[in-house]
Amino acid sequence: MKKEDFLQIFKSGFHKLNLKKAVKVGETDNGQGKKIEVYLGLFEFTPPEQIWMDNAPIDYDFLKSLLKEFDQELSNVIIRQYTRKVLKNSKTLKKTVTKYVFDIVPKNILAFKFYRDTKTMRLVVKGYCLKR
Repeated sequence: MKKEDFLQIFKSGFHKLNLKKAVKVGETDNGQGKKIEVYLGLFEFTPPEQIWMDNAPIDYDFLKSLLKEFDQELSNVIIRQYTRKVLKNSKTLKKTVTKYVFDIVPKNILAFKFYRDTKTMRLVVKGYCLKR
């Protein structure tokens, strides 16, 4: 895979990301006395076809070094929310709505992998949620 091909994924393809799973991994302080929940999100998408034309093995170390060339302008912010309901005898006792934010920038991408058999790419991205 060439440098230009990989850069093309980040510039044009990340609007097609699908969130497969989000997992809360902890909490941190934002420096102003508020707690922030930390999430890991598993995203999947189908990269452009030119990625799969080269049968050479993918050099992940080279691609990780390329991530440092991106700036904030290539950011792709994804916001999702979920509703948690506590039920008892078919009645809702408590309902909370939580919104979490994933900013797809290199510093938040913890891991990525290409899957040739399904022609997809998966990313693990760190995200945040302001605790209420």
